[in-house]
Amino acid sequence: MSNNEIAKQYFDDATKLMETDNWGEATELLKQALVYAPRRRSIRLNLVAALIHLERKVEAEQSLREALSMFPEDGQFTYLLARLLVETKPEESFKLSKTIIAQENLGSEDLISLGLLLSDLGCGSEALDTFEKAERLAPLPIVGLIGKARALSRVSKYKEALELIDHAIEIHTEVEDLLFERAHLLEASGDITGSLSQYNDLLAANPLLVEALINRGNVLNSLGLFAQAAIDLKKALSLTANTEPTALFNLSKSYNGLKEHDKAIQALEQLVTLYPTYPSAKGILLHQKMLCCDWKDYDRLVTEIQADLISGITAAEPFGIQAWADSEFLIQKAVTLYTHKFYPLCKSKYKGSRNSSGKIRIGYVCGEYREHATMILMAGVFKAHNKKIFELYAFSTTAPSLTDYSRRIMSHFDSFNFIHNLGDQQAGELIRSLGIDILINLNGYYGAYRMGLFSLRPAPTQINFLGFPGTLGASYMDYIIVDKTVVPKDSAQFYSEKIIYLPRCYQPNNEMRPAFNGSYSKEMLGLTSSEFVFASFNNNYKLTPTHFTLWLKILEMNPHSVLALLLDNSFGQQNILNIADMNGIDSSRIKFLGRCSLAEHLARHQAVDVFLDTAPYNGHTTLSDAIWMGVPTISLAGTTFPGRVSKSLLSAVAMDDLVVRTPEEYLSLATRVAHDPKFLADLRERLARGIKVSKLFDPIGYTLELEAALRDVFISAQTS
Repeated sequence: MSNNEIAKQYFDDATKLMETDNWGEATELLKQALVYAPRRRSIRLNLVAALIHLERKVEAEQSLREALSMFPEDGQFTYLLARLLVETKPEESFKLSKTIIAQENLGSEDLISLGLLLSDLGCGSEALDTFEKAERLAPLPIVGLIGKARALSRVSKYKEALELIDHAIEIHTEVEDLLFERAHLLEASGDITGSLSQYNDLLAANPLLVEALINRGNVLNSLGLFAQAAIDLKKALSLTANTEPTALFNLSKSYNGLKEHDKAIQALEQLVTLYPTYPSAKGILLHQKMLCCDWKDYDRLVTEIQADLISGITAAEPFGIQAWADSEFLIQKAVTLYTHKFYPLCKSKYKGSRNSSGKIRIGYVCGEYREHATMILMAGVFKAHNKKIFELYAFSTTAPSLTDYSRRIMSHFDSFNFIHNLGDQQAGELIRSLGIDILINLNGYYGAYRMGLFSLRPAPTQINFLGFPGTLGASYMDYIIVDKTVVPKDSAQFYSEKIIYLPRCYQPNNEMRPAFNGSYSKEMLGLTSSEFVFASFNNNYKLTPTHFTLWLKILEMNPHSVLALLLDNSFGQQNILNIADMNGIDSSRIKFLGRCSLAEHLARHQAVDVFLDTAPYNGHTTLSDAIWMGVPTISLAGTTFPGRVSKSLLSAVAMDDLVVRTPEEYLSLATRVAHDPKFLADLRERLARGIKVSKLFDPIGYTLELEAALRDVFISAQTS
């Protein structure tokens, strides 16, 4: 047999296997076929299709690059590579797309496929141009109409997009996909109620529409109606043999919202078993387990996530990875992959209203304008801002909080705007219309964040500050505000933003913390006055198995001591007690505390002898609370932004000798303070002196330095 005949035999056998879903065996036969006919396009195309089906995207990319080395002008191979790189290498994907656009004689179907690709890349204007070219060649089919509507929404033309879909519904008989798109457009435009109504209509006509159940569940999740969302999502799963990945993922969100972390873990474990590369699923699974202090399979999950990230798979979400990763490179990799996949830059230049007030207009985007850690830190800055130079605009991503505390915060702004019920495009238009000069992102990837809003570039200068301790991996975030401790000069390479270094600790602090009526004793915690109280009020997801083992050793070496933890979920409490019992520590020596008011939280520190910090993610606001209340804190030096915050804060009050380099030093220092009352008293006295002379709790001085930095970037933007 000739080489071509052998190749054909392998190809035909592989085709039959693909028809029966035997993709793995088919892949091996297609590879054999290429050995005998390396330049046959049909073999290469089927191999790429099989590899993509098997989620073996690295091999698919390699095969496509080999094909393009042989057929550099081949539009189909170029398109397939561009489509494959949308998530991991969007810039290269866009460049490849432009080479296809430049080709002549593209048909309507080719242009529609290209338009869909450009839309997925966030290139709304380019996608819209491409769909209009296709429309000039032939009337758009339903898939083209949907693509054009999405492109219109990308450039904020929601009204036109909805009109297009409504007209298509009138003239087509098969309208289910169009109705789905209408619901999607309503949601994207911020009309959540309208979107929900549309899904209700779809499901009233056909209660078994799996996609409608999933999408309505997602809308209900966004409205905080987690129990109702779970009903829809479980029904969708029952109709798909419990294998539909989006339903499993969204169901885990519902359970998380309901604080049913055990069920969230079950849903995510099933998801990663069926779909190991589902975006961010492994990372969110690990985060859910850490919320419950469930460290079974911790090492395996960490190893798998690291390997996936290195190979370009979006395996973790930005917030969760900071709790366990001690590598700035790995965190940057995870965040950048996530940002490129979910919040790429929309290819639109800044076009805003000109600010004619003569003042610099600062916009703060935040979801926590209430009694919350972010506001505890920022309240003094808002109050101290120089209103003769700056105009302050607040953009709240959450609904109003009708408390005296929130009203006091709101009173510091020239304009307070609620954007929780606006889509990103509408919120962006509002910000542009107000002529905001500098837009500050106080959430990053924390809480009720709105990265999609920032991706629209609604302001000429955009700054990452405070809420998320790390890079956002986004070209549209211009600066990050830090100090030289949390981001040393040699760490700047791991940040996509330009660095603004403040001359003091990067963390603002408010000297006006609420007071508790009366004192707080150890007895009020259910302890005796003779017990030595170690405590950590950090969130439990910051606790790793290695660090908790270190705490148990401290308890073992100091039999008269107890450990107080802020841990208010029963799953985490039971896991902690089980691990303590396995290590010979009596459960009575671990005291769990629930959530309480800020005043009572601060007062609890009066019953604490020493604060134990977590690693590799330190306490941030909780640590400044401990400092304010005069409680010495023992911390382990970290190698990332969230792991260097303790060094920054404790250095600000001349207590950086409490930041040790090794677990052995941590254990030794904890034992010394527990056994040496004079040493502990000296530490408390030093801390009290450090607070008095420190600039840490000086919001007026802090704000002056922050404003100097903001003026510099404003001038830079004006002259560039």
